[in-house]
Amino acid sequence: MWYQQPVQNGIWTCAGSPIWPGYINTNHQNPGCGGLGSWFLQLARPGLWICPYTPIPASYHTGTYNGSYCGGLGAWVLIRN
Repeated sequence: MWYQQPVQNGIWTCAGSPIWPGYINTNHQNPGCGGLGSWFLQLARPGLWICPYTPIPASYHTGTYNGSYCGGLGAWVLIRN
């Protein structure tokens, strides 16, 4: 059974959950959601680090990469066009 609630800034979601327009995943935990993995969802804004497999919102692009972010998966800094 899964617990569901409306999308909001600063919420952990289970792997496979939809990423709503304007939001990005900014962190990852392997043990979350009973071992399935969980993602931290935030409203997109310049300067946040975006995890892999996250759609880049319109009017943004990515910059510098850091391999230690997103629970070791790596991430790119989000930049506004």
